[in-house]
Amino acid sequence: MICSASYTLTPEDVDNGSVENSATVQGTPEGSGTPVPSDPSTVTIPETPAPGISIVKSADRDTVTEAGQVVTYSFLVTNTGNVTLTNPQIDDSDFSGTGQLSAIDCPQTSLIAGQIETCTATYTVSQADVDAGTLTNAATVTATPPSGEPLQPVSSNTVAVNIPATPSLSIVKTANVDAAAVGEKVTYTFTVTNTGNVTVTDPQVTDTGFTGHGTLSEVVCPTGPITLVPGQIETCTATYTVTQDDVDAGSISNAAAVTGTQPNGDPTPEATSDPVVLPTNPHPALSLMKAADATRVTTVGQVVTYTFVVTNTGNVNISDPKVNEGTFTGHGTLSQVACPSTTKLAPGQSIRCTATYTVVAADLAAGGTLSNTATVSGTTPGGDPLTSDPSTAKVTEVAPATPAGLASTGSDLFAAGMTGLGLLVVGLLAAAVAWMQRRRRAS
Repeated sequence: MICSASYTLTPEDVDNGSVENSATVQGTPEGSGTPVPSDPSTVTIPETPAPGISIVKSADRDTVTEAGQVVTYSFLVTNTGNVTLTNPQIDDSDFSGTGQLSAIDCPQTSLIAGQIETCTATYTVSQADVDAGTLTNAATVTATPPSGEPLQPVSSNTVAVNIPATPSLSIVKTANVDAAAVGEKVTYTFTVTNTGNVTVTDPQVTDTGFTGHGTLSEVVCPTGPITLVPGQIETCTATYTVTQDDVDAGSISNAAAVTGTQPNGDPTPEATSDPVVLPTNPHPALSLMKAADATRVTTVGQVVTYTFVVTNTGNVNISDPKVNEGTFTGHGTLSQVACPSTTKLAPGQSIRCTATYTVVAADLAAGGTLSNTATVSGTTPGGDPLTSDPSTAKVTEVAPATPAGLASTGSDLFAAGMTGLGLLVVGLLAAAVAWMQRRRRAS
């Protein structure tokens, strides 16, 4: 007779290395009430220990974008053998990160055959990692079987976390004044900021589109090797002294550009600033002061010299200054105005022009004043005409005195008659001179 029974091995059975089973059988002979036992029979089943372990590594993200972000790594550890493993140890030394990986946390210290556990560690991304462009990470695992001899380390897969580079700079340009005058020293400031996610070295600032007529200084940045991490700022400066031509132009405009070197050696994209437009507030103005060298005239043929002082009272150059005669009450002919040979008047500059006039009899006969009005005109740097306010010089006309006669020996009536006759003669003479002047003008 064959009997059977089944038994499922436990991990402890395997860990012990064998299972031993002893049995006896007994029966009662017919006609007897006493059982008869057999001798015991023992069977030992040997089970060869085969310890094994595996590890699979993963990260909670495929990509990071900036320093300070946290990556969580997971280590899936499996007991692939047939014996219990204790004290699993994970070594994550094959890690490209420049910072410090946290301690690896494993929930179980013992794994029976086929058991799985997940261990974890965290890592905070550094700027050097971002500059490198990637994080690579592999690990090994070992454990101790019942024999007490640790297993050879087993390697995991390699996990790569990508860090795309986004190199970027910005530049802002400012001036220390809102408007500029001739001779004023303007300081330009260039504020450079690393707006990307990688370190930039050796940023180079250049000035662009400068409309100034003078020479801008070199752009001065901090000395020594310059390295800008993301968010870091560098300040550079340049100076410029405003010229008269700048004021004539009405404004000074310029912008700036900056580029640097990213960690892989390539240049960063060029960044440009908005233009800085510095007005110079041009104010074109001319003035004329006219004067005569006599306060009155008394004789025919007397020469009066008129002086015209032309002054640039604005802050821009005026070209082609010209004196323009206006109203003149004299009966004769005023000479042409003679000026120094000049084509440009600088701000504050003056020139002196002159003209002459010879008194005629009609001037004395008419009495009153010799009045002479003039203006000065010129052209602004922009090509627009400019005219001064008028200036007038007046000279009093004085009729000649009555010629002295003989001493009076008659009555007052005779003296009065002689005076009237003298005045009549003077009047007729003045009328004749005026008539001759009109004929000369007509011819």
